[in-house]
Amino acid sequence: MEMERAITLHASGREYTRDLRPRWLLHELDLPFTTRPVDIFRGVDDGYRAVNPTGKVPFLEHGEVRIFESGAILVYLADRFGDFALAPRLDDPDRGAYLQWIFFTQTTLEPPAARVFGNRTFLRARPGAAERAQEAQVEAESRAKILEAAVGGRRFLVGDRFTAADVMLGSTLFWLAGGDALSGLPALRAYYEGLAQRPAFQQATRAAS
Repeated sequence: MEMERAITLHASGREYTRDLRPRWLLHELDLPFTTRPVDIFRGVDDGYRAVNPTGKVPFLEHGEVRIFESGAILVYLADRFGDFALAPRLDDPDRGAYLQWIFFTQTTLEPPAARVFGNRTFLRARPGAAERAQEAQVEAESRAKILEAAVGGRRFLVGDRFTAADVMLGSTLFWLAGGDALSGLPALRAYYEGLAQRPAFQQATRAAS
């Protein structure tokens, strides 16, 4: 595949951050890219904020295109490259469900999933962390029931093929798995375990370790 412009991904390089999503998808698309490390935990400089006002990661540059928000980056990459190999085409009936699950996962499942993981890992020594993690797990399980029904007995979330929607959901389940919170979601656990065997997922997580 010809690349008329280089892709640069600004990322923390850590496993349990949102930049796992574009790294995983870039590996799935077999696209060359340059990673520029951003230490969001120590603070970012004014130069980075000048191009990315959020000061967060991930942040993608591709020629004149500059995008923050991991979901937007996934949609852009899947539409722009690979001849729609990882996204339904605009006139495909599956396109609506594809977009629906990407945004449902990011806006509805991700917040409690992040709290589960955070309170059971790097915040676990703080007072009340165990209680906050349990509350978040109950919330995550409640919200995940819709997804549990959607993936039951299936390998992929939309249609019969892997798409960027699986990257969004799989990366969020990675947080729940890291927080030991998938036991009550057997269909999602089986779905996640299948995704975790993909070479691109393993390559993306190895690069962050």
